[in-house]
Amino acid sequence: MMAHASLNPDPPTDHFYRRPLPAVCTAFCSPEGKSIFREALNEGYMENFFPLASQFRTQEEPAFCGLSTLVMVLNTLEVDPGKVWKGPWRWYHENMLDCCVPINVIEKSGITFDQFSCLAVCNTLNVRSVRADASASEDEFRQLVKRVSKGSEEVIVASYSRKGLDQTGDGHFSPIAGYHPGRDLVLIMDVARFKYQPHWVKVHSLFKAMHDVDKDTGLSRGYLLLSKSRSLPTVLFRLTSNLCVNGVQSTNVVRFITDWKEWLVTSASSTNSNKILDTAVNQLVKFLNLKESNLSMALVEVVGFENISMEHKYAIKQILEALKNLPVYQVVRSCIPGGDKLESETHVPVDDGPHPEKFSMKPKTWHYVTMLLLMWPYRDDEGSFGRCLDQLMADQLKASASELLQNEVTILRQQVSSVLGFVAVCDACPCKQKAAEAAK
Repeated sequence: MMAHASLNPDPPTDHFYRRPLPAVCTAFCSPEGKSIFREALNEGYMENFFPLASQFRTQEEPAFCGLSTLVMVLNTLEVDPGKVWKGPWRWYHENMLDCCVPINVIEKSGITFDQFSCLAVCNTLNVRSVRADASASEDEFRQLVKRVSKGSEEVIVASYSRKGLDQTGDGHFSPIAGYHPGRDLVLIMDVARFKYQPHWVKVHSLFKAMHDVDKDTGLSRGYLLLSKSRSLPTVLFRLTSNLCVNGVQSTNVVRFITDWKEWLVTSASSTNSNKILDTAVNQLVKFLNLKESNLSMALVEVVGFENISMEHKYAIKQILEALKNLPVYQVVRSCIPGGDKLESETHVPVDDGPHPEKFSMKPKTWHYVTMLLLMWPYRDDEGSFGRCLDQLMADQLKASASELLQNEVTILRQQVSSVLGFVAVCDACPCKQKAAEAAK
């Protein structure tokens, strides 16, 4: 007689169905978890739970905890991405968050604390980041959690080591969706829902888990306070993948950034604004090496124009015209003969008036270089070209009275500043320094 195969064979050891929560965590849907929720709700500390719960998602890749958490926050705060997700819908999705780190890199390695901050800034969020190092205060974190949990305009994201909560794995990002004052508990909305369900943990335990040092950076983790910026999405320009924070910029781009930054801190040779502008534009054109590589388009590119609205097309037209009317544009044009031939291949068809007449507008090299001058985050060194240019660009931008152009410049400047700031942090990272020393 043949033996019957077991109806409940041992599960395979090379893949898993979820993980049980450790004792230091209380499952949100458990009887105790529900009781904690009701008590916290009655105390008024669950106001940010509902908008977050309405956008709760499961990360699509094992290393996407940071991206999925950020997508959840962006959609919770009702940030318009300004570009289509699918069909006619503008909506945030993980594959749209590639302005600081390429998606294929994130799929393999995830993102660090600073990369998360950079991505948040690049997607028009206000960001306050705090590393949970020796100078950080647990009580300050607790008071912030209390305040944010009573409203719906801000979100706190924790970057912590799972090991600190007796969980498997290591670095993780999660939004905090509530607080229980009597038990000093926070609600973790874990986007790795295939692994752990939402759970309550002690503030002290989470803060301690944030102290853990990230082996990739040599720095402690921490938390970020995120809120919606009043800025609108960019209409025409965006940063290219050459301006990213994963250290894979081309040699030409790295050389340009280094040379341009070093020149900007040198002392201005004149107090005459026209001479300063002429000198600066000529120097920038030299560094951009337009004849061989046209680095202006390697740093800034135009957004995609598939299926854009008529309103969007007119906004593009207004930005191009506003740029063309700036004095700096005329200086750039005089310094770059034939700049109309070194143009973007992107056509922007616009239907004009009740009887549509199509015409095309192409951002030219003059537009790109002018935008680069306007958006650069200049340092405030006394008497330097950078300080003079910062004031000159601010004055011209204000005089233009174009809110669309002002918004475009503000967002791009914030993004460039964030990327360059992260690169500086990355260059100073102990892990990178050790690697450089080992390579000697």
